[in-house]
Amino acid sequence: MTSFAAMTDSVDRLRAALGTVTAEEAEAHRAEEEAARAAERVKASGIPAEFAGADISACPEAVKAYAREVYRGGMGDLLLSGQVGRGKTHAACAILRAVAPKRRVKFVSAQEIAETANDWSRAEWLACVRGVDVLVIDDLGNETPSLKSIAAIKAILDKRRNHRPTIVTTQLPRDRRGTLLGERYGAEAAKAMASRLSLPREVTITGDDRRRV
Repeated sequence: MTSFAAMTDSVDRLRAALGTVTAEEAEAHRAEEEAARAAERVKASGIPAEFAGADISACPEAVKAYAREVYRGGMGDLLLSGQVGRGKTHAACAILRAVAPKRRVKFVSAQEIAETANDWSRAEWLACVRGVDVLVIDDLGNETPSLKSIAAIKAILDKRRNHRPTIVTTQLPRDRRGTLLGERYGAEAAKAMASRLSLPREVTITGDDRRRV
């Protein structure tokens, strides 16, 4: 049986060893662990391969400010709008990568939701997104239209609002959003969705079409 003196000696030696770790070394170790955790979360997030290197430093200042807010625990939602190829998805993925050291992240397209809408289980989808700290729903309004798909998206947005940040990207311009949604889903469904999209802060990304550069 280990004697009390031997146990005390072991504790003292452990304390001495720990005492040799400098603050700089401890911080470096913490940073390494944080980077490894972020890499695992990004890998499992579903971010498309073409956006795997999305860099927050290349994004508009409003997007950077939102990423800082979410990193620190903020719960607000964000709508990224703009014409095709302006960098909406890049910005959304850059936010996910930037906050991954602190928060669990997930990327899903509106089309993915639409493709599973016929077999959609409210409980299953909500369970899937409930544990995700920051969720991106990409390209809303460009999915195959159906009342089931828009119902699924609405349920996800409602469940997360004020509890976990959700980032939505869309090509639908603000001044015609309600009309275009109405053409796709009908007046009542469009009104309900337009109302939900009017709640988050919105950043419109402009500039050249990146896909033609």
